[in-house]
Amino acid sequence: MGPPVGPKDAAQTLAFAFKRFADRARANVIFYAVPASFLPVALDLGLVAQKVGETAIINLEDFTLEGSDRARLRQAVNKLKREENRFEMLPPGSFDDHADVYKGVSLGKFDPDYMRRFSLATIWKDDQLMAFANVWESGDRETLMIDLMRHHPDAPSPVMDGLFAELALWGRAAG
Repeated sequence: MGPPVGPKDAAQTLAFAFKRFADRARANVIFYAVPASFLPVALDLGLVAQKVGETAIINLEDFTLEGSDRARLRQAVNKLKREENRFEMLPPGSFDDHADVYKGVSLGKFDPDYMRRFSLATIWKDDQLMAFANVWESGDRETLMIDLMRHHPDAPSPVMDGLFAELALWGRAAG
């Protein structure tokens, strides 16, 4: 996750050492969410640049659902609440309690050891899981990132927008 950590002048040396280690282990190297400045190093390693998703950075201290620019998120949250859906943040380790439910909404393979490491942002309709995302939290608790996300095929259309908005509100309240 991200480029090598350390002095900037050591990034290339660290990346090449990592690649040699991976080659000896017959493993693949992937650098995820790296800045554009790391691209020359990645290309020197023989890697291929590929856009995987979009990134949005939200200052949670200022986050609100008020105003016209947040109308879509506000409407999503309100629709989910009207239809008696609820947002719930589950602590790390909660995956085991709901593993069967997650498999039901999954489109891919889950690694339970990986999933249980993280908090889970969830939307529920009664006892039915409608959507979830596992959440990476930085050690200093200054940054949240959404990693893997899924929604049930029968979930209401704004479920992911509602999940993102509720997670941002939760992050703001959690400081």
